Amino acid sequence: RVDFDDPANRPLIERYVVLGLPTTVIVDGQGQQLSRIMGYEGRARYLALLAQEAVDPLPKLEALYRKTPSDDARLALAKALLVRSGASSNRRNRALGLLEPLLWRSELTGPEDRRRRERLGEALFILGRFHHRVRRDPATAQHLWRALAQGCSETSWAGGAWWWFAKSQAELGRPGSGAFALAEQHRRATKPMSTIRQWLRFSEKHHLSDEAQALKDAVKALASSAELSKEQRAQLKRRVMVLGQSGATTP
Repeated sequence: RVDFDDPANRPLIERYVVLGLPTTVIVDGQGQQLSRIMGYEGRARYLALLAQEAVDPLPKLEALYRKTPSDDARLALAKALLVRSGASSNRRNRALGLLEPLLWRSELTGPEDRRRRERLGEALFILGRFHHRVRRDPATAQHLWRALAQGCSETSWAGGAWWWFAKSQAELGRPGSGAFALAEQHRRATKPMSTIRQWLRFSEKHHLSDEAQALKDAVKALASSAELSKEQRAQLKRRVMVLGQSGATTP
């Protein structure tokens, strides 16, 4: 298992461009990447993928993009290039160049617009993870996370965007801005249990006692929520009380 926050793992993360976990990288005897499995869809599916011959997909993806330069082909090639870029600035720059046009598509309508937004959301997610996780550049990543959260909120890629934005703010020395973003996310949420937990967890991690009163009010407002049991509400109240007694203020 790779710990992203452990400096000892930085060479591995940067060499193999590990965007997230779980990721299995298949390498040859010289440590050169052949293929990878990203995510985990159950034991049977994982073992089936692992049993497949490790073949570099780049030649096939290059040929497909040359034959049919669609947005889907562009995205697939860009992802494959990026996770194989390592120390290769040429591959990295080409991957980023392929992703960039996906961020500038004009508005479409109907099903095609939904597909476009999914591609846009995925492109922003990949770029956010690359700059945040691999390059350790929260100053760049913050804008990508904000764009994903605000412009692609309905896509399957935006679920943790405000959390990642808040994380970038903390890494830039502005945890109060991160807490504000999570509080605003909670205020607009249709599933408030998830968002209040993010807000509280972030405030606890960064000892933001100034958030306690707003969190207390938010917990009280959830009194009639079917999502929240009496025991869960009591637990949240205890955590908020402890946060308020921590004595730290919001920078």
